[in-house]
Amino acid sequence: MRIGVIGAGAAGLTAAYRLTQSGHRVTVYEANPYVGGRTHSEHFGPGHHLDTGAGWLTSAYTSTLALFDELGERERLQPMRASAPAELLVEGKVYLGTGLPRTPAGEHIVPADERERLRNWLRWLEGYPPLGYRTFNDQENAEAHLAPVSPAATRYLFGPMFEGLFAPLSEQSAEFLRSWIAASRAQYFQVHEGMDAPWKRVASHLDVRLNARVEMIRQGGTRMEVVANSMGTEFDGIVAAVPPPAGNRFVTRAIEPRWVAQLDYEQIRYSGQCRLYLAMPGDAPARLHRRALPMGLIASVEWQSGGQGAWGKCPGGWQWALICGNQAYSTHLADLPDDEVAGHLWTEAAKLVPGLPPLKSWNVRHVVRWEQAVPTMAPGHFTRMAAYQRRPPLVFAGDWTHQACIEGAVRSGEAAAEAFGPG
Repeated sequence: MRIGVIGAGAAGLTAAYRLTQSGHRVTVYEANPYVGGRTHSEHFGPGHHLDTGAGWLTSAYTSTLALFDELGERERLQPMRASAPAELLVEGKVYLGTGLPRTPAGEHIVPADERERLRNWLRWLEGYPPLGYRTFNDQENAEAHLAPVSPAATRYLFGPMFEGLFAPLSEQSAEFLRSWIAASRAQYFQVHEGMDAPWKRVASHLDVRLNARVEMIRQGGTRMEVVANSMGTEFDGIVAAVPPPAGNRFVTRAIEPRWVAQLDYEQIRYSGQCRLYLAMPGDAPARLHRRALPMGLIASVEWQSGGQGAWGKCPGGWQWALICGNQAYSTHLADLPDDEVAGHLWTEAAKLVPGLPPLKSWNVRHVVRWEQAVPTMAPGHFTRMAAYQRRPPLVFAGDWTHQACIEGAVRSGEAAAEAFGPG
């Protein structure tokens, strides 16, 4: 069969690679001038890159690691060094630590009785399947599920974490919260030369057409047509491996209602984030990772000396800073020019981190527009996904069909390829 794959991110490339292995003829369409999707890395010189989307893998990503083993890419994985100690500023009081923060004087942010309930809940999650999902808590929102365990942890830890990048806990399925936390309690890895390096290797085995913006897909009997850059090509089947907000440009109910209606496809939302990466020669005065509550316009600020960090690699003898706007502020900044976005983010970050060098003093100033960072897994989302049957000729893939991470994308790509059977 001849299969068209739309999207050259982790989901699309995995699907295309597995389809090719099964004997299908595959063409991949990618609107960007590069492959990798949300694993894309920007390079600023030898030994200096920034992962603009996903910043790490974990040992819970079993399908991803198996694929990398198969490709001989496992050697690229490097254990992630410990990040800078987190500083949480709550109404002017400093709490330190990444688990259950406390002040230098020993005052915990989570009261003793809640800490015990929280520890029991986390121990229970040790037996929870990471990045798989069940549906029995899917109808409950994450805030309602977590609040009885620990109101303080809900308010100061998990709530801000999700609101800063994803969406408020009240808008997320409890199933998403639980599986995400279960997966996060694993060994973390970074990828040498950038998160997209293994995906470039995958793409090298495939027919990938870059700068190919899909405008429409049409159904004609049992055949499907992809129209990209005003040129149409017929296929026996299509894998749509792009986030639904992008797919809505060409996936319409005119094709066949069951494909989009059963998934509530047109209602699936993604959160975005604007980031500012800065780098210059010299050493940072300290390793800093700071957040503040109540959350202002900035979700977090990191400022460290060079080396392999949470979002890439900076040369030795250099320092770098990463400023992340919160989800709402990022939406506000999305349509502004890069220099204005940089100015706004730096100004707000300087309020949170006095002493942050002036914007113009940094040699590298790079704005990241992560427009479709992560899907909102709303209550009921996993129940719909569990009922979704991938039936050619049109099959969907992407992290939104499984779990909001690279592993979810890979598993969805493999499931999409399996739906077409052998070529």
